[in-house]
Amino acid sequence: MNKGKRRERLKKILLLLNIIGIILFLFLLVNNNKNTVNLHEENKVSERQRLISEELDQVQSKVHQLEDTGKSTFSFGFVTDSHYEIGIGGLQQYFSLQNVSENIPMRFIVQGGDLINGYKNKNQSLKDLNKMKQLLSDTHLPVYLVKGNHDDNSYYVRDTKNSTTADMITEKEWKENVDELAENKLVRDEDNPLGAYYYKDINDVKVRIIVLNSNDVPVITTNSGKPKYYGINKYAFSNQQLNWVANKALNFSSKKNPSEWQTLFISHVPLYASMSLPNDPPIVNSSVMDAIIQAFKNGNSIDIPERSDEFRHDFMHLNYEKQGKMNVIGYFAGHTHAEKSQVINGINYITFLHALARTDGGPQRNTLMTTGAWSVVTINTEKRTIYITGFGAATDRKYTY
Repeated sequence: MNKGKRRERLKKILLLLNIIGIILFLFLLVNNNKNTVNLHEENKVSERQRLISEELDQVQSKVHQLEDTGKSTFSFGFVTDSHYEIGIGGLQQYFSLQNVSENIPMRFIVQGGDLINGYKNKNQSLKDLNKMKQLLSDTHLPVYLVKGNHDDNSYYVRDTKNSTTADMITEKEWKENVDELAENKLVRDEDNPLGAYYYKDINDVKVRIIVLNSNDVPVITTNSGKPKYYGINKYAFSNQQLNWVANKALNFSSKKNPSEWQTLFISHVPLYASMSLPNDPPIVNSSVMDAIIQAFKNGNSIDIPERSDEFRHDFMHLNYEKQGKMNVIGYFAGHTHAEKSQVINGINYITFLHALARTDGGPQRNTLMTTGAWSVVTINTEKRTIYITGFGAATDRKYTY
């Protein structure tokens, strides 16, 4: 072999060795970076867990201090608008609620509606509902559910071709899937037990919590098989619910001292459009519900004229004069994805930040945690004060009534 060929062969060998060296270097570099990234991610998780733990301790301490003020005080958890569906996370707020449910003196948890997103086929949405039921049951506390505009799966039906009314979650299916979460007996409308409205008396502090169904919309199927009204963007109080609230839920005649009782109202959609989302339609018959609440609060009598369309309601003559003036703690709602408050006709109307705590909730507390948002509500019936202790992006708030 001549010198030229040897030299050429040596060049090829050196080139091959260089290529192997470069490949080995790149392999080591990538592997080292991967380990660094993993370590960085582990540090981020560790830091987040530390922050969550510290925040939970702070919430626990604040609530304990508020509870220590006397026997006239009670607390409960409030979480709303989780919009859960498979493939979407944001469940950390429920895990954190589980962690504190045994350490904070909460009587129960209120889930303020939109438990699921309702944008999957019915079978999947029912599975999503069952997933949330399991998470809530693990808090080991009674859970009082408020039905939201996403919870009937009409979101899917409205936006999906060839879907029909049959793809919506019925009142019966809703109740069957979530009813046992309440644990303690709720007082429902005996004539409409599937109505998703009810009340619960907290006897030792003389507070009645009335949960309203702001999506009590008639299910009317059109010739196309689609519903005439979609619960996702149509809200209403039915005639049956209005009558039950006026004559049953607001009747304290069975109590020894009715004037000592206080009342808290909760619905998913705020009663007043001014408290709701921009361009959101008002709740049909909200003015009637408002008139009932005001007459109850002021101990007045009132005549409410009938309505005769598909959202009909009866003529009502209500007389609360004998019962006298009653104290209304406030009216709580979700739906808006934001913390709002307004005093209207002497009543505190308060909304809560949604559980996912995305930026569509408007101004909220800056936090490094990806924990969502929930609150502990503490009510002192003697001082007539509402304390809201926020977790995650939720803020601390205080109101008097």
